[in-house]
Amino acid sequence: MKQRRLQFASLVAVGLAAACYGASANAEGFYFGLDLGSASFDLNKADLDTNFLTPYEDVLKASGLTIASAPSSVDDTDNAWAANVGYRFNSYVAAEFGYVNLGEGLYSANVTSTNGVTSFHDVPSVRVTSSGPTAALLGIFPFGSFEVYGKAGLFFSNTKVRQKLEIEGEDPISSEVKADSQDAFFGVGASWNFSENYSARVQYQRFVSVGDNDHTGEEDVDFISIGILFR
Repeated sequence: MKQRRLQFASLVAVGLAAACYGASANAEGFYFGLDLGSASFDLNKADLDTNFLTPYEDVLKASGLTIASAPSSVDDTDNAWAANVGYRFNSYVAAEFGYVNLGEGLYSANVTSTNGVTSFHDVPSVRVTSSGPTAALLGIFPFGSFEVYGKAGLFFSNTKVRQKLEIEGEDPISSEVKADSQDAFFGVGASWNFSENYSARVQYQRFVSVGDNDHTGEEDVDFISIGILFR
């Protein structure tokens, strides 16, 4: 009987220790975080072919050239990062303010044209970048040292679209348009509080209709990342 009481007391002690650990990991107050990952722009190759490549081909044809080939490609994925300052109100609610850089998406074509004697090689391209401050609320569901959460907020984006034309034997020609906009975003994630002061997390976020439809166009951007938080 005495041995069973000791075993029971040991289990209670372990349970209390785990509870205390969870409470300290979910403590109220400020925290800081850095997230690194990959962002993907929802670039539509067919639309870019129609709105960008085809008009350029028409200009070449109007000047008396014949289009021999014009393959195009989209590289819509790039490295991305975010830095955050958060405040945890309790075990279930937090707010985050930060800055995110979503990298770039790139569309390019390799146009070969000819006048029947000489061939010409041009590379028209479109580069899209977006970055800016963020503000979000988090709803958190703790499970001991592990947590899952959902988040939603606003992305105060600065989006740039740069068009560039590289003509063989000549200096490149480029132009750029940009727009500031307020775009909604949402995400889900999970974190592991592996010490009293540090947590690791993985999260997915979608930034909706990034950019300005009248100037840069609007694209959804997906951001998948891993991060570290410290208190």
